[in-house]
Amino acid sequence: KQEKKTQSNRQEKMLDLYKTKLKKQDISSILNSKVNNKTLGTDIADLSKQWEALRADRKALIFLSSMGLGDKAAQNAIKHFGTNIQNVVRRDPYKLCEVEGIKFKIADRVALKNGMKFDDPRRSGAGVEHLLFLGERNGNICMTEEELFEGAPRLLERNGRFPGKSSVEVGLKYMLDNKRLYQEVGADGVNRIYTTEHFNIETRLYEALESRLSALAEKPPDDLVK
Repeated sequence: KQEKKTQSNRQEKMLDLYKTKLKKQDISSILNSKVNNKTLGTDIADLSKQWEALRADRKALIFLSSMGLGDKAAQNAIKHFGTNIQNVVRRDPYKLCEVEGIKFKIADRVALKNGMKFDDPRRSGAGVEHLLFLGERNGNICMTEEELFEGAPRLLERNGRFPGKSSVEVGLKYMLDNKRLYQEVGADGVNRIYTTEHFNIETRLYEALESRLSALAEKPPDDLVK
């Protein structure tokens, strides 16, 4: 009886400690297994791995909660990035915008709470980049500098404080220098800014179309010749 009571206490402590979703009978079956059971070692190892994974999840949830994320947003972030989310956030908190349900304002709040300065070039650069992402969703493959200088301060506003144009310019330069954005001067002399990914896609499509047209010019289809 004393042995069963001890085992029961151990089960309760494990469940309370890790807050796991493991079924209570799973733990019970392992604790009640005979030492000579060939599967005992494997069962314990598997359970240990699950505990470690759940501990890592819990640690990540606590960190994201301390950054101001709600439970659902934090769980989505862990699902997207894994338990390495702490390193992701410290390296580039604006990557949180990739997560379903996390908008720029939330990622920006996390960045500021994580020690980023209001006028940090990474912050203003992230605002510029996010405006381009929003533009792409609306069918715009690029934006002019002036459009970005006008829109970024509104996106980066905090408690009535807006970054100046010079701050946005520095952020834009930071993103250009780090190859996150691409700048092209049009025939009209206007500077247009693209995300590097979208510019590369557009370039490949243009080159493919140009190659196809060249091939047609050299050897047009029979129906065109007739």
